Amino acid sequence: MSDDVWAAAVTVSHAVDPTASDAADDIAWTPQELERAERLRRPEDRRSYLAAHRLVRTVAARALVVPASRLIYRQRCDRCGGTDHGRPWLQHEDRRVPVSVSHSRNAVACAVGARSTIDVEEISGFEHEVAGILSTSEESRAAGSKHPAQVRARLWTLKECLVKQGWTTLDELEGIDVMDAVDKGVFDAGSEPMRVVPLPVVGGDGAQVVTLLAPAAAKILIEEGV
Repeated sequence: MSDDVWAAAVTVSHAVDPTASDAADDIAWTPQELERAERLRRPEDRRSYLAAHRLVRTVAARALVVPASRLIYRQRCDRCGGTDHGRPWLQHEDRRVPVSVSHSRNAVACAVGARSTIDVEEISGFEHEVAGILSTSEESRAAGSKHPAQVRARLWTLKECLVKQGWTTLDELEGIDVMDAVDKGVFDAGSEPMRVVPLPVVGGDGAQVVTLLAPAAAKILIEEGV
């Protein structure tokens, strides 16, 4: 797959139900994944979490031309060394494939490829100002727009992608203004410009926002038939 970035976003109902007995046999769920799912209190959150992890395997399997059942989801925290959180990748034999996964209540998204991150959010969660996330100018611009919640969600998804890249932290988000990057579709990362790509949600009705952050030089392949 070279430097290509594969990405997909679908509604949870559009994705294969990972709780169905006939849908679970081809996925090698790790103990960490199952434990993480069990810690989620609401059944719909568990369902979207597992659907996202199924989706990333499906997309990666097509990119690598290998069975999804051969892909093992791994994580490792750069700070504490924990294996139930941190940067994710898919392990296939001796190959380590960087991935990014995101899930909201009703949609899931993933990216497969080096230096790419993705985030999905429900627009309904951004009807009001979100403290500590947007800069003053970003909130002013969002509040004055025709669709304030959608603008806030778009800004938040890009900022979440930056956190996943390791370029900032949640505590620093309010001090980072990304409105220009959203408008232009390019984030200046210094030595390597990054593309800011809004993705449609397959099966969706416009209730979610998805943002992919990927190297500008990468070929981006959006999977819609998942």
